[in-house]
Amino acid sequence: MKDQTTTYNPWEKHIQQISGIIQSAPTHDLNVMLIAKLMNTFIFSKLYYRDLHTPLRNYEIEEIHQIIGKKLPQNMAITRAQTPRELGGFGLINIANQISKFTEYSRKKVVT
Repeated sequence: MKDQTTTYNPWEKHIQQISGIIQSAPTHDLNVMLIAKLMNTFIFSKLYYRDLHTPLRNYEIEEIHQIIGKKLPQNMAITRAQTPRELGGFGLINIANQISKFTEYSRKKVVT
């Protein structure tokens, strides 16, 4: 029988799968704009959809950002990659901001 003191984390297995996808992505010969587009399309879309059902925790978001940061060229901060293209960045989605804005919107919708 399962021990009741163990907490179930539905994100644990999913983050391991996403980590494997990120690490196996062939980004060595791509420029930063294409890497950002690749991550936005194939990684963040999955996270955003799954977050609708089970919210992500902050440390899980940071873990994913660290893994993506390793795929960026050396000495490049992930915050630089997350700057919008219009402001001179590379357009990588900041999933923490996107999720928090959706949460605020859904709360307002429920309340009103």
